[in-house]
Amino acid sequence: MVPSTPSHSSDSSEPAPESQHDSTADVRHGTRDALYDTIGTVALLGFSLLFIGVGTRGLVTAGSPAGGALGIAIGLFGFLLAGIAFDVVPLRRE
Repeated sequence: MVPSTPSHSSDSSEPAPESQHDSTADVRHGTRDALYDTIGTVALLGFSLLFIGVGTRGLVTAGSPAGGALGIAIGLFGFLLAGIAFDVVPLRRE
């Protein structure tokens, strides 16, 4: 008697290599998106602190009302950037 070769059925409990590859690609894509979001948030917070500092300095050292108004506007723009970074101010992306 010749032993029969075992046939591989389609209902095996092991995942197919293609689905494993897709899962790995999804994890890499998600990790890359998370890193880009983190870098973007840190950059927005850095710029917001820069604008808040420049606006405060402009307000304190302003020699005229127009200079003080410009300092207030720059400072408010910095607070707006901080609000965008923390998702307090919604953006229309869709």
